[in-house]
Order: sequence, then structure tokens, then C-alpha cells
Amino acid sequence: MINYFRQLTLPWLIALIVMVLSTGLWYQFETQTQQQQHIEQYMATLQVSVRPLLSNKDAELFNAQLNHLRYTSVVPLIGIAIFNQNNSVLAATEMPVDLQQFIPDERVVQFSLQRQQHLLVALQPLPESASADAASAQYYMLALFAAETAFSVWLVPMLIVALAGGAALLIVQSNLVQQLQRQQTDISLVNHKLSQLKRGQKHVQLHEELVPELAALKPAVNAVAQYQTDIFSQHEAEKLTLQQSIDAIQQHNTEVVQQHNQLKQHYQTLQFKLQHRLQTLTDLQQQRAELDELTYQQALTAQLSLMQLDVGAEQQAEQTLLLTDAVADALPVMQRWLQARQIELQLFEAADNALFTIRISKADLNALLLAMVQLGSRAPSVTELTLRLALDVAASSNQATLTLSITSNGDGITASLRQRLTANSNASLQWHETDIGILLALKQQLDAKLTIQSLEGLGSTISLHVPLGGVNAVTVPKLEHMLLFEQPAGNLTERSQCLQSQVAHLVKCADLAELSLKSKQYLYDLAVVVLPEPADLATWQRVLQQVHSRCRLLCYAAAGQRAVWQEALQLDVQTGPLCLAHIPSTAVLPKQLPRLLVVDDNQTNLAFVQILLKDQPVQLFTASCGAEALKYCQQQQFDAILLDIQLPDISGTDVARQLRQLTSYQHIPILAFTAHALQEEVIAFKQAGMDDVIIKPLEAAKLEQILQWCLVRKTDDVRQ
Repeated sequence: MINYFRQLTLPWLIALIVMVLSTGLWYQFETQTQQQQHIEQYMATLQVSVRPLLSNKDAELFNAQLNHLRYTSVVPLIGIAIFNQNNSVLAATEMPVDLQQFIPDERVVQFSLQRQQHLLVALQPLPESASADAASAQYYMLALFAAETAFSVWLVPMLIVALAGGAALLIVQSNLVQQLQRQQTDISLVNHKLSQLKRGQKHVQLHEELVPELAALKPAVNAVAQYQTDIFSQHEAEKLTLQQSIDAIQQHNTEVVQQHNQLKQHYQTLQFKLQHRLQTLTDLQQQRAELDELTYQQALTAQLSLMQLDVGAEQQAEQTLLLTDAVADALPVMQRWLQARQIELQLFEAADNALFTIRISKADLNALLLAMVQLGSRAPSVTELTLRLALDVAASSNQATLTLSITSNGDGITASLRQRLTANSNASLQWHETDIGILLALKQQLDAKLTIQSLEGLGSTISLHVPLGGVNAVTVPKLEHMLLFEQPAGNLTERSQCLQSQVAHLVKCADLAELSLKSKQYLYDLAVVVLPEPADLATWQRVLQQVHSRCRLLCYAAAGQRAVWQEALQLDVQTGPLCLAHIPSTAVLPKQLPRLLVVDDNQTNLAFVQILLKDQPVQLFTASCGAEALKYCQQQQFDAILLDIQLPDISGTDVARQLRQLTSYQHIPILAFTAHALQEEVIAFKQAGMDDVIIKPLEAAKLEQILQWCLVRKTDDVRQ
């Protein structure tokens, strides 16, 4: 566009000159036209002024009057002369010489204007009157005017036009210069961006507004910049990926070198262990003649297990196990080991052991349990071991910690055994120390933590804390009511805590008389009796026979005492210890729990009865009036009824009489429930059909009496 305007500059100048000249000529022509009109108008005016002077015969006065008209003219008048039609001068003012003899070409009958050199000659006929015809005029008037030839007539408009055109040209030129500068700036900007693109810089974008001639370049430059940025980003990503691949290869090479070194070290360690195991087997073979066959076989099996752990062959896949079942499966092997050494085993399993499954190799768990038992039996003078297994499950995850501890009586473990256990190496162990080697190998394999507590003369405790994953909850059906007997009382308390996951209501006792009493009071799903040392066998036989007749019975005794107890009790006696897996998962009952209906209008009494019977083997129902009690009895069958005498609607005796009229309640125990009863009142109660009287308030002894009536109906179906 700049070049286009530059090419139009010369035509613009020519057009400006033509416009200036045209303006001057137009002004010149317009000036002459206006001057002619003014002269014609003046000549007409002058005609009117001169006509009266024609009658004046005084030439001097006539000349003086003409001069007066000349000097008073508003038009540049040079001279005036009056002629007749014969061209003779009647009067005149001072005239140029060359016009004194002026003769018109023809008779003057109308106004005419002629140019004579630089003067204007105006001819005007002078009729004698205003109404006379100009063609018949005898005189005419000649007036000489100076032509307006001043430059101001046409030069000023030309200058104005020239100045306006020049100003317009200057403005256009200024705009063109600014446009040119803007264009040069935009060109420089585009060149700069192109130079940046050429150098490979990123994010080179044109955000400025360009002149229209360069506007089309903006999207092109931006497209090239974006393409270059994308290519650069792609190259950077490929470079980063390549660098990551190189780093990964280098890391892999480093890991391969480390693994090679570890394998090399492991191979050397394994070679040393195998050589040591072969030497241990050689020593065991040399000692075979001095060992009994059972001890030899156990030692040989332990050596093979330890060798498998050393070489990693025993690292079997983890299995989903219920810990209580796994312990029950491993228990016979541990019992055989301990029975050969005449050591008794006690087992306590935490309640959570039966509520969660764990992920662990069963072979590793069996080897670990046997090794713990063997380590516990190493303590001098040991006669009893207590194995405890506790599963501690994290509340917010499926992670858990299994704690295995073996507690032994006697004098505690020796210093040399403690040193071997804390050395964390089984390289120098002898053939008879395989339990230590197995424990240390599994401790390292399972990433477990070992703790040792030992007091001289007071026994020792060895604990292993094993982290576990993959713990999942399971649903365990519970026994409703269970009776537990065990001595001493400390064992009874710990055992009751272990049974919380499998029993809803547990009744425990540690005395034979208490066992006899409690066995008569309730109807249990299961009774578990851990038998003490044999004594008072006849009493034991009578009590346990009574328990066995009312519910399922499990008896446990020490291995050395089992034969004595089984012969004396004439019952199946199992060798301890008691496992949670031995507890049946469902109740084995001859009939359903007895159903007791308590009728009393006092809500406090009803609430108190509910509290007393909450943990008893009875299904409790309540009513607050006689009508409600009769309605309940018509809808369902109860095994016993505790009936208040003073009810708000019907007396208790009337309720009893109406119940006895029902076929299904003719032999159901009905007990009067009253605050006081005279002898004659008791007789009246029994005449109404009541079996017994219970005096308020309700106490433990009276509760036993009520439960006896419930059980009599439930077991014998005979009224007492």
C-alpha cells in the first residue's frame, strides 16, 4: 500500500496544480462577470443621474457635474463622456488620449461593454425620458472603467486551495510515513520471530496486531511456532523417555551386579551351610548306636527340615489358614515329643484366633510350633510348658501380628542357649540343636522378632512376634451357654478369655462343690472339665455323671492321669491340652431352652427379674396384667409361670384357675409371686392351682428355685 500511495504522489501534485489554476481562472471569470454586472447597474444608475443634465446648456457646469459623478462612483470609474449619435462630445471628464476620439462601430441603442487595452469601455444610450425608447435616443454615454486585474482577485483563492491541498498532502504523507514506520516495525518483529524460529527457540508466538499487509503472516508464524514447539516437546519427551530407559538399564545393570554379588555370597554361605549340615549328619550317624530309634528319627527329620530351610526349598506358597485348626493339627506331633520326655503341655489361644484367617505356610507354622516347644523343653528341670498363641489384628487394615510364646517352669534357660538364640546364626550348631537352627531360620524368613525372658529358678518365656498379611474376618457360630471347670483359678480366668469368641454366656468354676451346684441350676449346651490330679474319685464320678446326663460333656486330663480318670469316671477322657478347635460350633441340646412367663404390674420388679435372668439358660417373657398373661398363654406355650397375686385387673388366683382350665396348662408349674403369704394364703394359692410360692424380693436362692421348676418341666415333664 505504501508503494501504491507513493506512485500516486505525482498525479496528486498535477491534480492539485490543475485545481489551483482552475480555481484562479474561475475566480477571474467570476470577478469579471460581477464587475460587468456592477458596471451595467452603475451605468443604469448613472443614466438616471445624467438624463436631467442634458437640458443644461452650460458645458462647464455639465463637466463639473460629470466629474462629481466620477469621484463619487463606487466603481473604479476613470472618466465619463456624453456624445450624441453623431459622436460629438457634449461634455466629458478627463479621458485618456487614445479614447478621446473613440467612435463606436454602430449606433448605441443598448448597453455594451468593450475592453480596450487594460480598460473597460461602457456605452449606455441616454433617452430623454424614462419612458422613451432607447433606440430613438439622441445621446449616449461613454464611461471608462479600470479593469480589476489585481492578483488578490484570483491569487488568494489559489493560495487557499494550494495550502489546503498541500496540508492534505502533508497529512497523507505523515500518515504514509507513520504507516511505513509501523510497517517497518512489524516487519522487524516478524523478522525477529522468524530468526527465533530459525534458532529453534520455543514458544515463539506473535501476539501483537500487525498492519493489514502483514496480518496474514501472523497465523502462519504462530502455526510454525506451535509446530516447532510441538516438535520440540516431542523431542524432549523422547529424550526424557530415552534418558529414563538409559537410567533404567543402568539401574537394572546395577541391580544385576548386586544380585550377582548377593547370589555369589549366598552360594558361598549355602555351600558352607551344606558342608556344615553334611558334617552334622555324619556326626549324627556316628551317634546312632547311642540313641534310641525315636530320638534318631526325630533328629534326622529335624536335620532334613533345617537343610531344606537353608537351601530355600521349604519356602512354600502361603495358604489361608484358620489358626485354631492349624494348631489342632500340629498338636499331636508336639504331644508325642513332650510325652517321650514326660513334660505336660498347657495351651492358651486368644479369642481372635478363631475369628480371622491368616496367610502363612502351614509347613512353616508346624515347624515353628515344634521348634518353640523343643526350645522350651531345653530348660533344666522343666516339667510343664505353656504355649500361648495370640493374633493381634490391626483395626484399619488386614495386617496382623502373631505372637507365639512358650513358658517353661524349672530353672530357666541356660546362658549358652540364650547366646545361641541371640547370635542370629546357625552355622555352628550341633545335630541336637536343630530346633535352634529352625527357629532362627524361620525368624529370618518371616521377618519376625524374638524376645527372651528368663529368671533363675522361676522358669523362662521365649516369644516370637511374626508379622502377617492377608487377614480376613470369619463368622463363628457361638454356643449360647457353656460350663467350664479348671484349676487353678488363674488358668480358669485366662481360659474364659480365650473362649469369648465361641461362647455367648460362660459359667466358670474351680471347685467341685460349685461344679455340682451349677450343673443342677442350668441347662447348658456344653460342659468342659479340665480334670485335676486324681482325688475323691467317687464324688467326681457322681458329679460328672449328673453333668453328662444333662448336657454334652468334654473331659480333659494329663497324659499320665488319663487312664486313672477314664477307669474311675467310666467316661471318655481326652488327653490335654484343650484347643479352641475342640469346642463344637453348634449347640447339642436335647430340647429348646425353657420358656418362663413373669406376670407383675410393677415395672421395677420386671426390670430386676430381667437383669437376674439375663445370663441364664431361660427364654424370658413378661406381662403387666392378668388379661395380658391369659392372652400370651393362649397364643404360645410356656414351661413355667411366675404370677403376681395383686394385679390391677384380675387377681393372680383367678388367673391361675383360668389357666388350669386350659388343656396345655394343666401340668405347667405356676408359682405365686407375692411380698408376703400366711399359711392360709398359701393353702388358697395351691387350691387355685399354684405349685409353689416365691416371696418378694427376688434373690439368688429364689432364682435357683425358679430355674429348678423350669428345668423340671423341660426335662421330666412332671409336676412337683
